Amino acid sequence: MTLVAADSGLTRLLDGLRPSELVLRDWVASQLDSSMLDEIAAADYGFGVAEYRDAVAELRLVSRLPSELIGHPAAEVLALTRWSTVDSSELGPEETRRRHVMRLFCCTLLVSASTSDGRPVDSLMPLVESAVALGPAASEAARGFLAWCRLNEPGDWRDDLASRPFLTLALVALSSDSATVPGLIAAFADELHDALDDEGLLWSQRPIRDLLKLTAMSEARRMWVPLADRWLTAGDPRLAILGQAIRGDLAADAEELRSLLRQA
Repeated sequence: MTLVAADSGLTRLLDGLRPSELVLRDWVASQLDSSMLDEIAAADYGFGVAEYRDAVAELRLVSRLPSELIGHPAAEVLALTRWSTVDSSELGPEETRRRHVMRLFCCTLLVSASTSDGRPVDSLMPLVESAVALGPAASEAARGFLAWCRLNEPGDWRDDLASRPFLTLALVALSSDSATVPGLIAAFADELHDALDDEGLLWSQRPIRDLLKLTAMSEARRMWVPLADRWLTAGDPRLAILGQAIRGDLAADAEELRSLLRQA
């Protein structure tokens, strides 16, 4: 069921991104090899590897993504792999790619399901970072999947107004070369305003940073900084403003930030 108003401008933008529940899972599952499944299965300090492997392997083939992972036999290793470090300066190209594929697969499942920690943003940013690192095909698939998530608000998104703007912001990050960027940025600004109002933070002078503190663990928050740095030099004034706001370098409350993003 689509939850965004059917006649809204955001819905039209999302429809243009070809939303699909399985497009990213199918893309990344095709990149997984047996050694990657073994490594994901061993993420829980080597305990229960055979059981974990069977559960993870099954998720490559399901016809619908699980709506809930609480108590799922693969939940623990999916969550642990989400936090795996992928530092290309310390790894060769092949190992860097392997780790991004594994992390992207796990985050795809975690982003769309209810989880025990109830923090979808914690899985969202690793997903975006790995999709971008894996290239245009992965980014396009991630864009279609996250557009589906924004339309349908699966798992923990539905009841988390404070996190929802970052789902739209992730679509901005994956659509930086697309004509949809101005509309997505405007939608993000409106959603941010609503979320801050709900949390009593409308007058915060660092609204994006303060909302991230409520919705994401520190590791996930840090992942936004390299993206913000790239936006500062992207040549698009709207992206530059977003970059400054994410970094906390721009002092502007919700109304001022929305005005800046709409006027740029």
